[in-house]
Amino acid sequence: MGKFFSSEIVKKTMEELSEMQQELIRQVLYIPYMTDFQKKDHLVLMKSFLEKQKILLFRMNLSDDIEAKEVQKEIMKNATMFGVTENASIEEFFESLEKTIDGLAKILEE
Repeated sequence: MGKFFSSEIVKKTMEELSEMQQELIRQVLYIPYMTDFQKKDHLVLMKSFLEKQKILLFRMNLSDDIEAKEVQKEIMKNATMFGVTENASIEEFFESLEKTIDGLAKILEE
């Protein structure tokens, strides 16, 4: 494991992200049955998850660790599933996801 992923801060962040992701996955099945309040809470969790991911990816971007760079490349490659172009920056990737979540939040407010 590279130096980046050995950091206690990174390990803690990865644990938190894993727990949040598991909760988001559990909630997905119940979205059709959720109240608007519960759906808003789900979006808050999604935004928090996204913010933690953003911070972690920015840390990877600043790191000189080869493994961190490879993971970052893989994440960006997989981002194309969400409509992000292959040459998009990390900022564009997160802007796209934030716009989607904000759009969903607006729908709930109507």
